[in-house]
Amino acid sequence: MALLKKVGIVVFYIALLFAGHTLYLVYHDNSRAKPVREDNLPDTFPLMLAWYDGGEEHCQAFFADEITKVEKIYPSASFAVHDFQKCEFAVRFFEQNNGLWPVQFKWQSRANWPYITYSFTKNADGEAKVEVTYNRDDDDHYNKARYRIRGGKVLEAEHILSYGPAMAASAIISGLALLLGVLTIHLLHRYFKRKRRGSL
Repeated sequence: MALLKKVGIVVFYIALLFAGHTLYLVYHDNSRAKPVREDNLPDTFPLMLAWYDGGEEHCQAFFADEITKVEKIYPSASFAVHDFQKCEFAVRFFEQNNGLWPVQFKWQSRANWPYITYSFTKNADGEAKVEVTYNRDDDDHYNKARYRIRGGKVLEAEHILSYGPAMAASAIISGLALLLGVLTIHLLHRYFKRKRRGSL
């Protein structure tokens, strides 16, 4: 009877742990992107940026903390993209070359997120809705930005940096291992305590 009680307690704690991690994943779901200030974007916020060099437009994705570096080199840099095909070419190049861009700046390193998904929706009034998502090889870590472009400015920005199911599974396994370890130590402690009492 005592053993069944202990097993029931273990199962209860495991269920609590699983429920907690499930709630964590729901909270970090892609649909729950958080609004961010346009004048203080997170450093890892991805944006599509276009600039002209030799009369030709270029378009690539940059993180928010890289924008000022690009603007120093190309004052014409803008969030307003005129030729979306330039962006499509750049993204294909990026994925085919394992995280390197067609125009690779000296301060850029090979990307930690080698895959990009993105979309542009342009309205008749010239406003554009943009989504840019970076993904890791195992799809367990993604960095997504949503924003609008109006008059060359970023508006209504939303951002999420999230972890996928495999990372959560790893956390669950670690938690279970810790729980089982604590339980084992507790049971061994009680066992040896009874054994000492029996030998007296």
